[in-house]
Amino acid sequence: MSAAESRASVAPVPFRRTRRLVFALLVAATTGLGLGTMFRILHVGGLTPLELAILALFTVTFGWIVIAFWSGIIGFVLSLAGRDPLSLTKVSPPRPPEDARSRTALVMPIHNEDVERVAAGLEATCRDLPPITEARRIEAFVLSDSTDADIVARERATMAALQHRLADHCQLHYRHRDSNAGRKAGNLGDFCQRWGSTMTSCWCSTPTA
Repeated sequence: MSAAESRASVAPVPFRRTRRLVFALLVAATTGLGLGTMFRILHVGGLTPLELAILALFTVTFGWIVIAFWSGIIGFVLSLAGRDPLSLTKVSPPRPPEDARSRTALVMPIHNEDVERVAAGLEATCRDLPPITEARRIEAFVLSDSTDADIVARERATMAALQHRLADHCQLHYRHRDSNAGRKAGNLGDFCQRWGSTMTSCWCSTPTA
């Protein structure tokens, strides 16, 4: 999928600038309040160079905490209101499939990774999954946007062999994306937009050293 197609498939976000401005003001005001409180604590008797350094580090670290705080609060409010966080439209509660069967996706985005290590970790994970039944199906999706041609070739060969080894444990899918737009997050977003609605639940796993 090309970068243009990726941009075209993204849902419109209403009030984008206003929402960014409100969020920035909330973060700035809260961070400023914390900074003022810390300044009053350290200002007693004057500020030493060490206290100035502490104040600077506090501002940076507290700012990150404030961003996470307001993101959580806004997400919680939208969840209570039943609104989609991007489009702000009313979201209907999810309904179980009519055939009462669940379909769980285990998604692993990779980019120029050590293919053998990825396959070993994925195989160990899949072999620990509960057995597949008529009412429960678990599928693993390896989403690659690797740019090295040799690595891509090894990925295809390794995943093809892994599909046969895991046939009794889970269904394995391998997809290589030509575009690296958005990196791994973009790869996951593309997967969710294309196939997320067909899944009952989705778990994301990333290769670790």
